[in-house]
This record gives sequence, C-alpha cells and structure tokens, in this order.
Amino acid sequence: LSSSFLLIRSPYQNWMLATIFAWCLVSFPPVRAVWNERSRKLDADPVAKKENYDDLEVMTGKKLVFTSAGDNSGWVENWTGPGQNYDVFTVYYGKDEQQFQDYKANSKYCIRGHGSKMQNFFNFVFSKRNSIIDEYDYFFLLDDDITFRNGVKDINLMFDISHEHSLDITMPSFDNKTSVISFNETIHKEDSNLLLTYTNFVELNSYLFSRKALTKFMNMYDPILLGWGCDILALCANGMERQKAYAVVHAVVATNPPVRKETGVRELEAIPFWYDRKYVWDGVSYRLGCPRAIPYKEYSSIYVQQGVERKGKKKHHRK
Repeated sequence: LSSSFLLIRSPYQNWMLATIFAWCLVSFPPVRAVWNERSRKLDADPVAKKENYDDLEVMTGKKLVFTSAGDNSGWVENWTGPGQNYDVFTVYYGKDEQQFQDYKANSKYCIRGHGSKMQNFFNFVFSKRNSIIDEYDYFFLLDDDITFRNGVKDINLMFDISHEHSLDITMPSFDNKTSVISFNETIHKEDSNLLLTYTNFVELNSYLFSRKALTKFMNMYDPILLGWGCDILALCANGMERQKAYAVVHAVVATNPPVRKETGVRELEAIPFWYDRKYVWDGVSYRLGCPRAIPYKEYSSIYVQQGVERKGKKKHHRK
C-alpha cells in the first residue's frame, strides 16, 4: 500500500487499510519477504559493504552507548570528553564523509548503515556481532539528539545508578521546558533529594539496559518494528508487573528536542513507511501476545538524604 493510496481516503479508511497492511506484514511470509527484500536493498550501501564486521575490535569496557546518527547531530560534543568511562558504537546513516570520520574518531565502533536505532542495533550488534553483548554489562541506547545537562558526567552517573540499584531498564528524566514530553512520568521533578522513581514504563528514546534485560528484549524484538511499541515490548520481555526493575532517574536531566534545529523536522521521517509504525506494532503485539498499550504507573521513589522510599500512584494511560 503506497502512501498516496492511504492518504486519499478518509481517516477511518486510512486506519483500516494501514491495519490490514500491518497484519499482512507480520502474518504472511510472502508479504514479509517482500518487505525484508526491500530493507536489504536499502541497506546495500556500497560504502557500508566495505566495513568488515568481523574485524571490529571488542573492547574490555563494561558500559556501551549505542546510537544511530546522521548529519544533524550534536552527540559528539555532549557525550564524549574527559572522564568518559564508557564506549560508543555509532551507526552512521548520513552521506558526509567528513562527518563519518568525526564520528569514527569519537567511537570505539563506527560503521555505516540504514534503518531506525532499534533496527540497527538488532542488525549490526545483536545479530552480526553478538560477541559485543558478552563484553558489556550495560547498554545505553540513545537517540542521537538526546543531550544531557552535565554531558559525560550525567551519562557516567546513569550507568552507576543502574548498577548500584540493580535496575534492568532505566532512563533519565526530561527537562519539561526544552523537551517534547510524550509521557508525564518522564518529566524531571525539581527535588534535589530525589534520586529515582520506580515505574512500569521507560521511553524508547533513551533507555539503559542491563545485559540480561537487553538479551530478553532482543530475543523478542522483530526488526520490522521501527520504534513504536518497543518500550512496551521491552517490558513484556522482562516482566510487566515488576515494581523495582524499571525507573526514571531524576538525578539526571536530559533534553529530548521536538525537531532537529538544523532542519526543523524529525530524522525519523526519512525512514520508509515511518508513518505506519503504530499499525505495525498493533500486528506484532497481537502475534507476540503483548499488550498494545498499558496504564502507566509510578511505584516508589528513592531520596538521597532521607534514604526512604515513598509510594507513587497510577498516572495516565497511553492513547
């Protein structure tokens, strides 16, 4: 179904047609084979093919930041520098050779590829270089436009807090004034004593996994998913009702900008069929037996000075 075919109809017809498309995509092998062949052609970048994945150096570090980055990203300035105690794996989907070389100089691993962040992690790390998974204890999967108030110091702190509190999946809080907010639970709470709040949800743009949690997630992940629904899938793979495994860290504040300041648009829109990602998740969630949406909850919080936990309450539902 082409985008023009969908757009000339009413909203209800659009929804019905996109749902049928998603169902065919995840249920019928011939249709799925066509989709996968199209994806392979998109990945057949002549420069990317020159990369030898078997020759990638496996570092002995325990913490890895992963991102997919194009030509409109400022992650190098914010994520790298003195005091950095983690490695970076970058999949570059742009066309500027100088930009690629800059990313390469600031990454332990840097290759070319196409796709969403989750697709690239699955394809280039989990599938093609799975030994990297065994070399690290924690994995911070970041959108390349996420920036931290204190840069490297905050990223180090995220890893430290995740380890100290035995968290399986966590994320930083978002500055309400500089970020697009999709879920109220992610908004930074202005309390200098608040370390973190346990929740039943972590947003996919900046989630930090333990190796065990990441492996369970990747074993359920379907690479036709661009991103939508991956946050719920990660919880489905690791246990939906756990009350002290997932958290929003309020000791760390990040910015999730609504659009790229250089272009005024979202990088996601460059990915084919990005507008159908919700309907694809509807089909995948049904096939895997995961809920399509969940009521989001806050459980308890940890305060630095008091050393006590306070119970939270259910907030809102995803629509």
